[in-house]
Amino acid sequence: MGGRGLIIVGGILGIVGGLLVIPACVLPFAHFSTGSPSIFNPGDPAGLWFALEPGAVIVIAIAIGIMLAVSTQRTLQIVAGSILLGIGVQTFFLFVAYTGYGFSVSERPGAASTVIGIVGAICLTTGGLLAAVRAGWLDRPPSPEST
Repeated sequence: MGGRGLIIVGGILGIVGGLLVIPACVLPFAHFSTGSPSIFNPGDPAGLWFALEPGAVIVIAIAIGIMLAVSTQRTLQIVAGSILLGIGVQTFFLFVAYTGYGFSVSERPGAASTVIGIVGAICLTTGGLLAAVRAGWLDRPPSPEST
């Protein structure tokens, strides 16, 4: 697969990762006899502030995925891939934290949501890594010393 193909795959993985974060936030991350909180439905109106971060990840990942799929500007591909890589790593740790929370305080952890979130984060990270590395290092113009 050529360089442009890897960047497009990186963009598609970014979109898929962003879309996977949606069900990960909707499904419960813990089950209590009194209810099952999720990121988008925490059971406490003040807890909705915690939905801001994954909501931003969803929007940014989809926008960057589209940008990577259509852009041919090397600098933009490097920046977009790097942002996707960063939000992927951060999202991975967000869902690892929810996994730990679910295991430590729940009568029964909500594994489906955290597994989907971690898979989404891996898609984001991989997509960003593919795009940034392909555009940054592998498409580098030859240096004047090498000519």
